[in-house]
Amino acid sequence: GQNVKTTFLKKPHFVQWSDSVPFTPTEHELNQPCIHFDRVRRVGDQPVLIELDWMSGEFLPGFTEAEFVDGSFFKTLSRVYLIEITASEQELRASKADERISELLQIDEGSPILHISARFRTSQ
Repeated sequence: GQNVKTTFLKKPHFVQWSDSVPFTPTEHELNQPCIHFDRVRRVGDQPVLIELDWMSGEFLPGFTEAEFVDGSFFKTLSRVYLIEITASEQELRASKADERISELLQIDEGSPILHISARFRTSQ
């Protein structure tokens, strides 16, 4: 298989909950700190995926300073914070690449792309 590499565009940091979050946060989540990060995933040298993550920081002390276990968000949740993913919901939407996305994915502006938004339920 080809070499898959994920790099941060924005490292985990605290932000205000905003309308740019694809799923509406619960009332409880809105009263918790919000952690956000952006990453790009490459297969070989070709960027294939942009990942934008928002989550409640309620059960994640030190998350913004920690390194991910083996570069994996899910391994970090599981091994460091003992949080397991128990369910998810997804929304798929087709659109055209804007200027930022076309630059990050090295494709023409206006090229078709697929947005996949996922909301995970956890053991916490």
